[in-house]
Amino acid sequence: MVSEAGVRHPAWLGRSSETGYNTASAPRAGGARGISESAQGKYIPRLLLEQFRGGILHTFLYEFMDQKDTATVRQDYQNYWGLMHTDGSPSGR
Repeated sequence: MVSEAGVRHPAWLGRSSETGYNTASAPRAGGARGISESAQGKYIPRLLLEQFRGGILHTFLYEFMDQKDTATVRQDYQNYWGLMHTDGSPSGR
């Protein structure tokens, strides 16, 4: 958290919030698509290690579980950031 003077609040040093990789298959506005679950499974550990290496001690992933049932075409970009599917099976295989 940065104050108006540009000085970081000590309680937020070394923290990262709401990071992760989206796995929606349909393009969103602007044409961007999510990544494959396989890529998510490789990138998440790398993300956590790179943030730790850079001095970020607390990283909060967005999010633990997808918000909607997995469909053939995963259209709603906001609902597919999870490490788990809604049925509890792991994402990112």
